[in-house]
Amino acid sequence: MVAAGGVAVSSMNFNITPTIRPGFQSFKVTATNVSLVITGAVATSYTISATTNLASVNWTTILITNPAALPFTFVDTNKLPQRFYRVQNP
Repeated sequence: MVAAGGVAVSSMNFNITPTIRPGFQSFKVTATNVSLVITGAVATSYTISATTNLASVNWTTILITNPAALPFTFVDTNKLPQRFYRVQNP
């Protein structure tokens, strides 16, 4: 279409699907384990990593999963005096 003044005008429609980032809904620490409740989008792979030192760039992958339902609970039975967790999706 050509608008007044000879300027070409066109339009397009786009569907934008918002990305749901994974996160921790809650966590619980007991004498024997740590339970993490993970939220995010269904049908997505999730990687849970851990480290004992936040200053380190070395994170250890402790679980890769594609849960059928969310939220899901991950239980870490390797109770350490100090451990930090992160959840990511590709």
